[in-house]
Amino acid sequence: MTTVEILEAARALIAEPEHWCQKALALDAAGDVRRPYSRLAVRWCSLGATDRVTRYKGIRADNALYSALGMPPEGIANFNDSHTHAEVLDLFDRAIAAEREKEVAS
Repeated sequence: MTTVEILEAARALIAEPEHWCQKALALDAAGDVRRPYSRLAVRWCSLGATDRVTRYKGIRADNALYSALGMPPEGIANFNDSHTHAEVLDLFDRAIAAEREKEVAS
């Protein structure tokens, strides 16, 4: 998977507000904390969505992904927890656009 594919898939997981969360990597339908890749998880934060997307593909979210989002992992978590759903999706959109530009330039 490319960084763009990871970002697009993670964004798709949290595209609807009811599938996004704050203050936890992932939650189940009852609101209990779960691991992002749990079959019971139905809501994810930005990092949790990324973990979910990459977990079973043998890919780890690495520095390239954090670079695409323009901040370190703890910055992403803080942004997710202190901003609106729309602002989080906008962050993903900007990162996806920037990564696409990098691909074209290569």
